[in-house]
Amino acid sequence: MGSIRSFLLAVAAAALSLGVLPQSARADEAPALRVGLYQNAPKLFLDEAGEAAGFFPELLGDLARRHDLRLRYVTCKWADCLSMLERGQLDLMPDVAWSEERATRFRFGHEAVLHSWSLIYGRPGLGLDSLRDLDGRRIAVLRDSIQHRRLQQLPEREGLRPDLVLTASHEDSLRAVEDGRADAAVVNNFFGYENEARFEIERSPIRFNPGALFLAYGAAAPDALIRRLDLSLATLKQDPESPFYHAKARWLDPAPAWRLPPWAIWAAASLAIGLLLSIVGVASLRRRVAAGVAHLAESEQRFRDFAETASDWLWEMDAQLRFNYFSNRFEQVTGVPPDDLLGKTRAEVGAPGADPEALRRHLEDLRAHRPFRDFRHLRVRPDEATVHLAISGAPRFDAAGRFLGYRGVGRNVTGDVLADLARDRAAREAEAANEAKSNFIAMMSHEFRTPLNSILGFSDAMGQQVFGPIGNDRYADYIGLIHQSGERLLSLVNDVLDLSKIEAGKMTLSEEAIDVASALDAMIDRGPAGGVDAQGAPCRNARVALEVHAPARLWADPRAVAQILDNLVGNALKYAGPEAAITVRWTTTPDGAGLLEVQDDGCGVAPDHLHSLTQPFVQGRNPEEAGAYIASADGGVGLGLAIVHRLAALHQATVVIDSALQRGTTVSVRFPAARLLDPDGDAQTAGVSGRAGD
Repeated sequence: MGSIRSFLLAVAAAALSLGVLPQSARADEAPALRVGLYQNAPKLFLDEAGEAAGFFPELLGDLARRHDLRLRYVTCKWADCLSMLERGQLDLMPDVAWSEERATRFRFGHEAVLHSWSLIYGRPGLGLDSLRDLDGRRIAVLRDSIQHRRLQQLPEREGLRPDLVLTASHEDSLRAVEDGRADAAVVNNFFGYENEARFEIERSPIRFNPGALFLAYGAAAPDALIRRLDLSLATLKQDPESPFYHAKARWLDPAPAWRLPPWAIWAAASLAIGLLLSIVGVASLRRRVAAGVAHLAESEQRFRDFAETASDWLWEMDAQLRFNYFSNRFEQVTGVPPDDLLGKTRAEVGAPGADPEALRRHLEDLRAHRPFRDFRHLRVRPDEATVHLAISGAPRFDAAGRFLGYRGVGRNVTGDVLADLARDRAAREAEAANEAKSNFIAMMSHEFRTPLNSILGFSDAMGQQVFGPIGNDRYADYIGLIHQSGERLLSLVNDVLDLSKIEAGKMTLSEEAIDVASALDAMIDRGPAGGVDAQGAPCRNARVALEVHAPARLWADPRAVAQILDNLVGNALKYAGPEAAITVRWTTTPDGAGLLEVQDDGCGVAPDHLHSLTQPFVQGRNPEEAGAYIASADGGVGLGLAIVHRLAALHQATVVIDSALQRGTTVSVRFPAARLLDPDGDAQTAGVSGRAGD
């Protein structure tokens, strides 16, 4: 009940903003449900007094009294009503036919209110006998109605191409036929029967597109409200004396008043003439009947030919949901004789291999006479082959709206299922192979470290001549080269090991609050730009400058941030050129994000190389272009930016590279606002991920 009350309060606030509630009522009256009202007599319309009238307003009025709800009708055109419901400017829209497309935009109750079908009206004497007669003609239809969607499917389903004339109301559709703007119009049966006498039009014998009408709700409607209205509606429909049937009798099928029509005298006078003409026309009628029977037989045979030769199979159920027809393809595909299923319901025959929850929903759809699509289950053929099946169906209703059963189609989707399984298996195998590769690289990198540490340690001791002079200066030079090469190889091994740990999801962050200004200053001094002067005091490469425009505290792993900065500054020192100036900059963006930039004014990178720079073992070199971004002799192998990209991703940060030849390069790492701390040092957003792959 609390969710409904909160929903109604939200409704009231929205209604005030739209101006739907009168000013005098906004402070004193209870919240009201906003209900869309369009002209579709006799189901719902605005009468001459400006009040909502028709079957749906009377039914909704009874439901509102039962649940202590207030209703506020908002007049709109049909297409506008649907758009307002989707945007949350309406809370409820009656008289909405269910479709898959609409189910993605609105919420529907489970209890159908009415069943409807479509009628076609044409100019007098046009002679419309089937849907094929619509081909190439101008057909007026209500914009965004279920009839509109059905006519849009005619080119694909029937090969017919009518010229659609879209209107704002059913009345406009019939008026378009009367004044010559359209050859025919499609409307629902309730509106047609109620209003056809007002227009100079002719009703055709075509009936199509049967379907159920529901109450449609906005996305914010509480489940409890929908369930309560569904339950009340179902209860009303079970009682023949309920307000539901009283409203239906009053508006949709009223008993005709007993009166002598004004044209009765003229009809009596014409009776003799009519009898004479009927004698003359009986021969013509017989010929037309014979032609109609032949056409019907041809249509039935055509249907049977399609049914028996199609790759899919067709099926039917009767009003008691018992199977009463399968085309021959069913047994050919499944190996199940139709006689094993005929006369039985889905609940009786079951659905082998179906997901229990999917089967439960399927049985509910059948009992509620709702259309369904792609219900999946399997069958084991006599040859022990397993076939996967997808079943779709639509309910059938007669002219009075009585449920007649289902018609549908079944498909063999074994190929699709096996392809999905193969794709999933390949994905798992690729993931396992990638993990094995990462584990191998990590193991080998670790094994390289032990001898490298020995090489570095002994060469350093020899270079410092700890145990006495070497005796030859050339040996001292060689030892220096050995130590330098060992350091490069150890750096490469460390990079490979870090990259493999990140890709394997084993890199764990140790996060803390970092004072950006002091941390960046210290990181630069310890990194590639750092060094010592002749007296051994720390000093910084004069080419590197630090700018902190917005002091802040960052929640991050200091070691990871230092590695990001070292790699970016190291790349700039190696590749930008010996005269290039380098700037490390920290600032914040208008949306609160933190921006770490490393900028140089060196030779730059060719535009067609930028997209691949963050991939492992890729460098921005192009030997054919003068001044391109080329690694120096002591450069790496293309892992620096790849590691920067992945370490940034562990912090939910993004990396952007902006560069142009001879204009320099700027690499930006954008940390999300959630990682910047407030003045008290508390994180703005808790629970930030700290493991690769989370």
